Amino acid sequence: MYDKLRILATSCVFKQRLSQWRPVLSQSVTVLLLAAFVYWGWQNRLIMQQVFAELGTIRLMSFCLLLTLGVVLSALSFTILVRSMGYQFTYRDGYHSLNLSQIAAMVPGKIWGFAGLAGLLSARGIPNRDRVLVISLHTLLTLSAAVFVGTCGLIPIIGWAYTLLCLVPAMLLLAGRSWCETVRSHFFMGSSPLPSSLSVLRMLIIGVVSWVLVSTCFALLVYSAAGRWPAPPVLVASAFAAGYVGGFASFITPSGLGVREGIITVILGPVLGSEKTLALAVVFRVMHMAVLWLHIAVTWCALSGGVHMTDRSTH
Repeated sequence: MYDKLRILATSCVFKQRLSQWRPVLSQSVTVLLLAAFVYWGWQNRLIMQQVFAELGTIRLMSFCLLLTLGVVLSALSFTILVRSMGYQFTYRDGYHSLNLSQIAAMVPGKIWGFAGLAGLLSARGIPNRDRVLVISLHTLLTLSAAVFVGTCGLIPIIGWAYTLLCLVPAMLLLAGRSWCETVRSHFFMGSSPLPSSLSVLRMLIIGVVSWVLVSTCFALLVYSAAGRWPAPPVLVASAFAAGYVGGFASFITPSGLGVREGIITVILGPVLGSEKTLALAVVFRVMHMAVLWLHIAVTWCALSGGVHMTDRSTH
């Protein structure tokens, strides 16, 4: 009995120390990854410069437009989610909320992105339990769409069954809404009802379309740089979505830094070359981040110009 208590006490102390050191470890890993990327980028700067030179201004602007459409659709899906829970929430509110939460999401650890979004929803007068539901549902639907797009290219290898398995959580909301409502009312008493099945279906479709646009943009970048399709186009497009999901699962690095590029390199490296694939993955990250920061700048300008997200809660 004494040994068990001693082991339990030791385990608690270890967990406490780990939680204290976790921010330091996260920041240290981030610094090391950034240093490694800077070093690698300098060593392979000629490849990256060649990629940008081959794209040209018109093609680069076209890719940025596709990425912008992805941002617009993500904000639309988020707006539908909040409105379907009974709140007055305009598209402008959803657009600004997601843009501002991107800043917090760039800090190591996904919790900061969630916390940033929760704070913005709180400013809109949305109660704590509904904030948890909104963020959970938004994450669930976004990842379900990303996983579906990311596995589509692997259908010849893994089959349709495993691809559709990725949509089980979202399908549970569609087909088993009454059961999910029972669970919600039990664990989240006093919270708003879940969105209707029709709303969930609309958000899922919008999410899939958004990920198809972004993944298509990556595939076109690869095609433009390689001058050919190194693999089936669907597989090339799916590589980015698969890399994003893997990067999201990494709770240490900011925005999946390094993990996303590593997964893309594992998928496309054998047919395109590791150095070339990694260079394209980094170039696409730079493009994607530039588009995200452009939208963040739009939000900053809009809010500083007097366009504020006011509290218009119906609850």
